[in-house]
Amino acid sequence: MSSETKLDEFSREALAELRHRLRTPLNHILGYSEMLLHDMGALPATVAAQLQIIQDAGKETLNALQQYLHADRPVSLKDVEEFRTNIVEPMRRVSRAAGAILESGPAELITDVLRIATGAAELLDFTHEKLTVARHASVRLKADAVPGKAAGIRASILAVDDDGANRDILARQLQRLGFDVYVARNGPEALRAMTRKPFDLALVDFMMPDMDGLDVLEAIKENPDTCDIPVIMISALDELSGVSRCIQRGAEDYLFKPFEPVLLSARISAALERTRLRTQERERTKELERISEELQRSNEDLKRFAYAASHDLQAPLRTITTHLQLLERHVGNRINPEDLELLRFPVEAAKRMNQLIKDLLTYSQVSTEDRDISPVSCDDVLASTLEDLSSEISETQATVTHDPLPTVMADRVQLRQLLLNLLGNAIKYRSNQPPRIHVSARREFAAWHFTVSDNGVGIPPQHLNEVFNLFKRLHGQDVPGTGLGLSICKRIMERLGGRIWVESEEGKGSVFHFTIPDQDQDEIPNEAA
Repeated sequence: MSSETKLDEFSREALAELRHRLRTPLNHILGYSEMLLHDMGALPATVAAQLQIIQDAGKETLNALQQYLHADRPVSLKDVEEFRTNIVEPMRRVSRAAGAILESGPAELITDVLRIATGAAELLDFTHEKLTVARHASVRLKADAVPGKAAGIRASILAVDDDGANRDILARQLQRLGFDVYVARNGPEALRAMTRKPFDLALVDFMMPDMDGLDVLEAIKENPDTCDIPVIMISALDELSGVSRCIQRGAEDYLFKPFEPVLLSARISAALERTRLRTQERERTKELERISEELQRSNEDLKRFAYAASHDLQAPLRTITTHLQLLERHVGNRINPEDLELLRFPVEAAKRMNQLIKDLLTYSQVSTEDRDISPVSCDDVLASTLEDLSSEISETQATVTHDPLPTVMADRVQLRQLLLNLLGNAIKYRSNQPPRIHVSARREFAAWHFTVSDNGVGIPPQHLNEVFNLFKRLHGQDVPGTGLGLSICKRIMERLGGRIWVESEEGKGSVFHFTIPDQDQDEIPNEAA
């Protein structure tokens, strides 16, 4: 057979469009029947039998499609007619079986069986509609399915072709699809047009004298003002090498002549949609960069405010506390115990206020300061934390034990703050017995899972999800604290990419859990592993 397509044979694009049109309802028939047979559990025997009839008829139709409309050989109108003749009876069987299921089958099957029946009806309609090569795939385009006819949208397209008849045909096809069309006879004319008017897309002929399609494509992509315009190359040459060169140099797509209006519309629609999504992505990226810059400025402002507030608030508090304590010593022997107790209240309040300011500053630093991530020995951090708590441990006769702890990638200062808060709480919220605290760690997937357990007063179950909230206190003013310690712990874990939670029973102690993900684990020496 010659390289030219015979008049009664379908082009490659036409055949692809026809096969796509037929496969869609056929896939509905096969897909839904198979899902119903396998996913619905125990079906009535009669319903299962009807679904099997649908499956067999669908496979028979698929075999006919492969036999008469094979993608790798020429297909003529005679082949299509034979295919249509061979699928009439299988599709009738599908319709009858679907009808039987709808009449007596379970209600939960109705929606899927209706889809099967609709697919069979579409294929039966195809068997008796008038068909020619020119209008083989008369897919009925809805006005809102064509990009140029979408509500309020008219895409402008530049069509570049040196052949007058080709330009006329292409322009008419595009106008019929609802696009605004501008034509150019050659590459230089097209490039001049692009400097005068913005286009949504360009269709460029591959073979043109003097300045061919590849030259035009390169000029469009090299110009900052036009580089974002999608370009679809068109050519009568059926060569994959040409397609590859165009795609490598920035073409959005490639179409072979002659092309069907439906295929042309689909390719243009896809190219415009991809361009729209890329534009949205760039806009989102710019917006995120702007938000990131504003957030960074806000964090810097917050950091400066925290330091200033800490200094400006602590100075007068120190003055108040100092003078009240001096007054207490000066008049302590001359006033009665009741008045002396009244004098101690503001002293204690000033001390609590001072601790609250320190904790707020710590929370601010954890939230805003950059982390210094490096390998950290948890054994070493725990040892230094126990030294800081030595007086509390001695005073309460607490016992702190631990398993061998790993080396992790973390911020040493923040990890120490985390353990200081958890161990300090275990000592502070103790029961009548001396505190017993145990720290352990084990590998779980790609993280280390730490636990800090104690025999303290425990936490009521209704408060387990609240203890990490800011300023949440469960024990009133009798027990010192600001309600920020566990909030700081939670923020530290968020910054490290881990999480923290607690298991507890009132009167029986608590177990705090936290995880630290591995980062560059192969480079960390780890005795505990």
